[in-house]
Amino acid sequence: REAWLKERQSGVGSSDAPSLVGVGFGTAADVFREKLTPPDPREPVTGVLARGNALEPLVGKMYADRFPNCKIAKRAVIDRHPERTWQLASVDFVGVLVDERDNDLIVEAKTTVGFGDDWGPDGSSQVPDGYFVQVQHQLGVTGERLAHVAALDIMGWSLRVYPIPADPEFFGLLTEVQARFWKDHVLARVDPGPEWEERYGGAVREAIPVPAGRVTLPAMAADMLAKREELKAIRDLAEAAYREQTEAIELLLGDAQEGVLPGWKVRKVYNAGGPVPATIRNPYSYLTVRRVKEKNAS
Repeated sequence: REAWLKERQSGVGSSDAPSLVGVGFGTAADVFREKLTPPDPREPVTGVLARGNALEPLVGKMYADRFPNCKIAKRAVIDRHPERTWQLASVDFVGVLVDERDNDLIVEAKTTVGFGDDWGPDGSSQVPDGYFVQVQHQLGVTGERLAHVAALDIMGWSLRVYPIPADPEFFGLLTEVQARFWKDHVLARVDPGPEWEERYGGAVREAIPVPAGRVTLPAMAADMLAKREELKAIRDLAEAAYREQTEAIELLLGDAQEGVLPGWKVRKVYNAGGPVPATIRNPYSYLTVRRVKEKNAS
C-alpha cells in the first residue's frame, strides 16, 4: 500500500482530475497538499471511499452476471500515459467483450445512496459530472475507447450501467489544465490557491455534455434566482405569522363555531374528511374570515 500511495504522488490521477476542475469531492489545493505530503499507509480508509472499496468486488460480480459476454478482471497496477508519464490512471476493472471487434473496455465501479438527478436512466451516458471527468481521464491515459460505469444503489440494491465513449477533444482540454497544475504548482511547489479550479476549470466544465432535458440558463437568471430566494424567505415568514394569528383567533373562539365583532365575522368550518381527494382524508377545520359593513343607524 505504501508503494501504491507513493506512486500516486508521482502524477495526476483519475481521482484527482475532477477536483482540479471544480467537480470533485475536493479542491486543487487539496490535491496539491496530497502530492507533497508523505503518505501514511497506516491511515485508515473511511467514509464513502471505504464503502466503495468494500463493495467494489460485489459490483464487479453483479456487472459480470449481467453481461456474461464480458470477461472482466481486476486492474492491479497504475497506468501511465505513454507520452506524459505524469498522467496516471487507476481503473477498477478491465474487460473484454467476447466476439466483438472493438472489444476492450474499462469498468468503473461506483456505489450511491439512491440515484439522484445527476444519474440518468440505466443504459444512458448521464453520470455525475465528477465521474464523467474521472472516466474521460482514464480513457485518455489508457487509450481505451469505451468505459462502463457500473453503479450500485445501496438503498434499492439495484445496478445501473452507463456506457461512456472516449472523447479525445475533452481529454485534450483536461490535459491542458492538468499540465499547468503539475508543472507550475506541484513541481514548482507553489500553492495553487483557493480559486485555482474556478480560474482554469471553466472550459472543462462547459465541455461536459448536457443531459437531454437540461438547458443552460443565461447569466441574467442568477439575479432572478437570488430574488426568488429572497421572496421565498419573506413568504415563509409571512406564512408562519399567518399560522400564529390563526391559532390565536381559534383560541379566542374556544368551542364556539362563530365569532363576531364590529366590522368582522369569523366562522370555524369543520370537515369530516373523506376517501377522496387524498389531501382531505383526515378530518380537519379551517377559519373563514370576512369583513362586514356596518348597517347605518336609522
